[in-house]
Amino acid sequence: MGTNFYLKESKCKHCGREEDRGKHIGKSSAGWVFALHVYPDEGIRDLDDWLRLFYEKEIVDEYGKQLTASEMIHWIIDRNPNMLSAEGEYHGISKGFGNWDLHTGDFS
Repeated sequence: MGTNFYLKESKCKHCGREEDRGKHIGKSSAGWVFALHVYPDEGIRDLDDWLRLFYEKEIVDEYGKQLTASEMIHWIIDRNPNMLSAEGEYHGISKGFGNWDLHTGDFS
């Protein structure tokens, strides 16, 4: 069982339409470190790059529940350090600098 999280970017830069979900932040799955979605081409390479965005934009989970920046950070870092890591198992995954893996592909 897992939950996906999104950063609402409000409106499409091209057409002005409200975004459905927004930018995928990552996924929390029972028994695993947090799967943090990174976008190296956009300058989002690790959690530090996400932090500013968490405080500037709305965060929602896949069910539409809004979270504060502090709640999102809790989901990512306050995890059992003995949880499983997917590092090395899939393309685009590496170990983050905490209790999270860094993913570049679509894994939502």
